[in-house]
Amino acid sequence: MFRRPLIALLMLVAFSGCGDGEPAPFAESSQASTTSETPETTEAPTTTRAESTPTTPPSQFALGQTFNNPNGSMVTAFQLVRPAAPEAPAPEAAGTEWAAAEVQVCTGPTVPEGAFVSGQFWKLRDANNGQYDRSSTGYSQFPEPQFPIEQPVSGGECFRGWIVFPVVIGIALTAIVYTSPSIQPPFPTWTVSA
Repeated sequence: MFRRPLIALLMLVAFSGCGDGEPAPFAESSQASTTSETPETTEAPTTTRAESTPTTPPSQFALGQTFNNPNGSMVTAFQLVRPAAPEAPAPEAAGTEWAAAEVQVCTGPTVPEGAFVSGQFWKLRDANNGQYDRSSTGYSQFPEPQFPIEQPVSGGECFRGWIVFPVVIGIALTAIVYTSPSIQPPFPTWTVSA
């Protein structure tokens, strides 16, 4: 009859540590792993992965969609025409033709002193990762209205127009890219096929 209470008392002393009032090291580590590892391994990574893995990168757009710059400006590429300006003289470089992008930039409510819009910030990219700058030449046969080459701006203004580029004949164009220094890469890119 005294055996059961004696065995229970021995088990209690054996599993409760050395009797100095502190829990045994095994009890501390098993409690820590039970309470802190479960939320970290089951909840935190799943939540973090879901929030940090967007299905579409925020810098990739379809034509007509608008990039909202954190500085308050809004930028849109509407269309790409190729060949463009068939009545204009051909580009100087052999094996090239004109392509034209219709784009728009709207400034935010406030802009820093000296701010401007520029067609120089717009580029075309081809299937071979070649990049094209706007034409340095202008002709009356280019599509109108033309986007400003460099225009000082105030808050709340919009500028929409065409930018003409000399591009290599026979290589597909894949993107219109806006490379303003007010934007951190990756730069907003509109997918095209021309």
